[in-house]
Amino acid sequence: MGEFVARWYIEGSFLEAVDSVLGLRTAADPRATPPFVQDQELGFTLNPACKDVNSLCIRGEETLVDRPKSKFRVLVIGDSISWPLDGYVALFQQERGDLDIINASVPGYTTYQERLLLERNLMQLDPDLVLLQYCLNDNYRFLHRVTSKGRWLMTFEARAKLLPEGGGFLARLSRSSYLVYAVRRALYTASLNQSGVPWKTPIIDRAWNEACWPEEEQQIRAIADSLARAGIRFAVIAVPHENQLSADVLKRHPAKCVYPQTKLAAICRREHIPILDLHPAFVAAGETGLFKDRLHLSAKGHALALAQLTAFLSEHALVPAPPSDQRTGRSKHAK
Repeated sequence: MGEFVARWYIEGSFLEAVDSVLGLRTAADPRATPPFVQDQELGFTLNPACKDVNSLCIRGEETLVDRPKSKFRVLVIGDSISWPLDGYVALFQQERGDLDIINASVPGYTTYQERLLLERNLMQLDPDLVLLQYCLNDNYRFLHRVTSKGRWLMTFEARAKLLPEGGGFLARLSRSSYLVYAVRRALYTASLNQSGVPWKTPIIDRAWNEACWPEEEQQIRAIADSLARAGIRFAVIAVPHENQLSADVLKRHPAKCVYPQTKLAAICRREHIPILDLHPAFVAAGETGLFKDRLHLSAKGHALALAQLTAFLSEHALVPAPPSDQRTGRSKHAK
C-alpha cells in the first residue's frame, strides 16, 4: 500500500500509479496542464501549453522573436537559480529597461540542456549577448526527468548518487521501488542541508570529479563556437554553493573549496570568455542570509548577484552604458 501511495504521489494520479505498477498505458488527463513536458532530445521542457510559456519553450510572449532593433538584447540561459520572478535576472530587467533582457532559464536544466535549447530554439532570438549561469550541479547531462504528468524525478544518472549499485536485493529494490527511493531522497535532502564540506555534499560533489570536466568544457566550447559564428558575445556567471562559504573550510582547504570555479575559469580563459565568479563577493558578504536552501539564493543573495553582474558587465563593456539623464548628465540608474 505504501508503495502504491508513493507512486500515486510521484506520478500525479491514480491511473498513472496503476500504470506504473502494472506497466500499462493510459492517456494523460486532458484537463491537466503540467508545467513540464517530456522531450526526446532535451529530456523535458517548459510546457508551451501553459500560460506565459511560448513555442520556444521559455517564458515570454510569442512576439519575443520579433526583436526590437533599437534595443540591445541580452539572453540569459540557466536553471532554477536564475528562474525566479523576483531574482537577479528579474531585478536586472527592472533596472535596465533600456535593454531587452530575456530570461530563458529552465528549472532543473544543466549546461548540456541549456546548450541544446540554445541551438535548437533560442538562436532565432538573435541576441547581442548571451549569459550562461553555472552552478555546481550542472556537471551532469540530465539531472532530472519528468513523468507524463510533468512531475520531476531524478534521472538514473543522478539516482546512482543516492542508490546502491549491484545485483543484490537491496539494490534491485532501491532501483524499482518508488517508496524506497522517496525515503532515500528524503535522507539525501537532510544530508544536503547538514553537510559542511562541499566536495562531500551529494549531487554537487560531481563538480570535484576531474573526469566530468572535459564534457563540461565541450558544452561551453560548443556554445561559444555557435555564438561566435553568429557574431554574438558570450559570458559566464558562476554561482557558488553555500557550503563553499564556510570560513573553516576555506581556511583548511582554500584551493580545494573553489576547485569547480578554478576549472570553469580555466575553460573560460582558454576560450576567451569573460566570467563572473560570485564566490569572492559572497564570501566577503558573510556566510549567512544569502541562500534559501544552500543552493538557491535568497533576496539578499539575488541583490548581491545583481550588483556584481552590473559591475561585471560595465567592466567588460558587454552592454551599452545606461542612458544619461538629460538634466543631470548622470545615469538614470546611478545610485
